[in-house]
Amino acid sequence: GYYFYKSGLELAMARLAAVTADLDKFQGRMDELRHIATNFTYPDELNNSTKCMTSMREDVASMKSLWEFESVRIQQTEKFLVIKWGEVAPMDMEDEVKALFKKLKEVKVDKKCDAFLGIQDVIKKWTVFCPLVGELRDPAMRPRHWTQLMDLCKKSITVTEGILLRDMWNLELHKFSEAVEDTADQAKQESKMEITLKKITNEWLSVEFQFEAHKGDPEVQLMKLPDDKTEMLEEHQVQVQNMFASRFLSTFESEVIFWQKTLANVSEVSALIAEVQRSWAFLENLFIHSDEVKKELPDDSDKFVGIDADVKEILKNGRDVVMAKDFCNQANIFQKLEKAQGQLGMCEKALNEFMDGKRRSFPRFYFMSSADLLDVLSNGNSPGKVVPQFPKFFIAIDSYTLEYPDGEGTRPIATGMNACVGKEFVPFPEPLEMKGKVEVYLDKCIEWFRKALRHFAKADLGRYFEEGCLEDGDKRGQFIAKSQAAQCALLVQLITWVLLVEKGFDSVAEGQENGVYDAWQKQHELLLRLIVLTMTNLDKPTRQKIMCAITLDAHNRDVQQRLHKDKVTTKDAFQWQSMLKCYWLEDPVDDASMQICDAKLPYGYEYLGNGPRLVVTPLTDRIYVTATQALNLCMGCAPAGPAGTGKTESTKDLANAVAKACYVINAAPEMDYLTLGNIYKGLSASGSWGGFDEFNPLVP
Repeated sequence: GYYFYKSGLELAMARLAAVTADLDKFQGRMDELRHIATNFTYPDELNNSTKCMTSMREDVASMKSLWEFESVRIQQTEKFLVIKWGEVAPMDMEDEVKALFKKLKEVKVDKKCDAFLGIQDVIKKWTVFCPLVGELRDPAMRPRHWTQLMDLCKKSITVTEGILLRDMWNLELHKFSEAVEDTADQAKQESKMEITLKKITNEWLSVEFQFEAHKGDPEVQLMKLPDDKTEMLEEHQVQVQNMFASRFLSTFESEVIFWQKTLANVSEVSALIAEVQRSWAFLENLFIHSDEVKKELPDDSDKFVGIDADVKEILKNGRDVVMAKDFCNQANIFQKLEKAQGQLGMCEKALNEFMDGKRRSFPRFYFMSSADLLDVLSNGNSPGKVVPQFPKFFIAIDSYTLEYPDGEGTRPIATGMNACVGKEFVPFPEPLEMKGKVEVYLDKCIEWFRKALRHFAKADLGRYFEEGCLEDGDKRGQFIAKSQAAQCALLVQLITWVLLVEKGFDSVAEGQENGVYDAWQKQHELLLRLIVLTMTNLDKPTRQKIMCAITLDAHNRDVQQRLHKDKVTTKDAFQWQSMLKCYWLEDPVDDASMQICDAKLPYGYEYLGNGPRLVVTPLTDRIYVTATQALNLCMGCAPAGPAGTGKTESTKDLANAVAKACYVINAAPEMDYLTLGNIYKGLSASGSWGGFDEFNPLVP
């Protein structure tokens, strides 16, 4: 019976003892027989019996060692089975069971015998059981999971810390190892979910909106979700979304759905209220505080009063509730905000139409951003607040100098303009009254600075001849230094240089062979006197004027040198016709006219300030010819060449030479047909030039 595991330890050991006793008896009988056989000289006859006895003893010894191992195993596992559930150490148990399994393999016995296989099977059950105990000891196990296990095993015990491990062994969990592991995994996953939900719940209990007084008014508090809480919101939304992907969702499904909706509401409402506040604060400045907008858009202004009350009511509600979760999950709050946003959008649309009307009235508004334009329009009744915006739509004007003859708070008069290119102040021959709508007095501003520049250009031209500047380089230098506007002095310089050259041509026609040469030398002498002037103590604005004059004089001298070298003696020659010239035409216009080849352009009188001028090279002259001929033919001009070679600067300098406003527009991927359409409207309606730069890298 000791070959069969079902015999049990006790019976097996008794049978082994009995067999050993029988073997001992046989051994005594064998010894007697061996004595007799030896006496009759045939001891070899007992060899087979001796071998058989030895084999039987070895077999009994090996089986005894196996059952002795089983005795140790039973003691060990019985020791485990009486441990209380709360005191079980699964890892230690598993290590000891593995050690037993190793010792079993070392027992020298037939590995196919039933006893060995039975003992091995029991130990294998323990190797499965110990890890399962480790899994089930996890704190994540809840009563619902134990109920699930009992249903699986078709047995029932009440799991407490005081039950014995034997109770758990009796459930025969090793038969359902995969299902038990799945239940333990479910417990862990649900525990993680439970911890996450608890954390989300606790954190959102204390999340409050930040409040900031709107324009210092404590009654109106703008609300905002703190930046760190916005990041937390996104993180929590991802966590809740991941829970929906879990196969163990069912236990917390209602809670997860609640937080999904709650966090979605917080996200949507906080984003929407930020948008509503931005639009409302922006439009409030115009529809409530700007008399001009009220006057122009009376219906929308009346409508905005109601919207204003609704928004303030929502903000007051937010201040009362404070908690982000509670505010964002109120009934109808999202609908109220959506309604306010829709109404604000209609007001904004009306405002955009109003702005487009203003742009059409004063085209340079097309070059301003909507925010800057609204700033100008909202302050339209206060020219003092509009003047600082001048650099955004005038090329070189920093501001107008304003005076308030009727006292502060009344409409001012402008007495002159200050440059933002270089340093210069140009007074107006007569003051400008800043009255009427903003687009009306801004139009007057353009008219006034053009009148002022034309006035000073004509006056400077007369003074140039009166003071003998044509012959005396020193007087000419003083004339340029004292000129009221740098560009007027440069215009007079160009007009008088054309007169000097053409006077040389006339001298040749009258028989003086050296007429052109003499004019060249005269120009050379005038240039040298300007250079001498730069060696004296000049202030920065004056030095800038003289430096510009020298730059243009050097080009003029070089042109005359080429005319002499090419033996040009008439003003009809292409070498002279291709130069950019200026004439003061007394009749019929009494104004300056720029001429080059076939093109005749009126001088634009756009204020250019007191900045540096580009050095004019022979290539620049060729560009001037090409660009002006294109303009004369009502065509565009597209200078081409490597980066940094002066395409844009040459175009801008030609605009300066003819006193035209030139707006350089750099390409951006955000530009669309509407943006470009507005730029084209602005350029064509204001009579300005446009330089479109870096457009070639854009992908259509």
